[in-house]
Amino acid sequence: CPVDCQWAAWGSWTTCSQTCGGGQQSHTRAVAVHASNGGAVCAGDASEMQACNSQQCPTDCAWGDWGVWTSCSVKCGGGTQTHTRSVATQAQHGGAACAGLDKKSGACNTEECEQDCFWGEWESWSTCTATCGGGQRTHSRYSQTCFGVSQELQDCHMEPCPVDCQW
Repeated sequence: CPVDCQWAAWGSWTTCSQTCGGGQQSHTRAVAVHASNGGAVCAGDASEMQACNSQQCPTDCAWGDWGVWTSCSVKCGGGTQTHTRSVATQAQHGGAACAGLDKKSGACNTEECEQDCFWGEWESWSTCTATCGGGQRTHSRYSQTCFGVSQELQDCHMEPCPVDCQW
């Protein structure tokens, strides 16, 4: 009597070769009964392949490089400057969002400013300390930011005093 070939049940599918982006997996089956005495051979293949995990892979966000710092907001006395960065790769397909800020600020030009010096006007000369024979008079100027001469002294009435004539 002829005996036809018979396949055993298919085995389990193998693990996919990729977790995303498209991979392959296979399963096999064995001959359970071999054909004999002129029976029919087994039809079909002993293994099958199929596509798997064809969904897009997640792409995490990625920052680009930090740009150059801006100019400081002031020349002295403490200012701020900033620099920025842009997203180089957007998060896609469930990827992680970019962490952190796209802008940083920092202190700059923290040294104290030199103050401009402003003197007030000279006041009028004072009255001379003598009417003849040499005296002195002064005048002053004021400033809260300047150093230097704030008062000047000047000789005055240097002519000799008259002498009463005696007989």
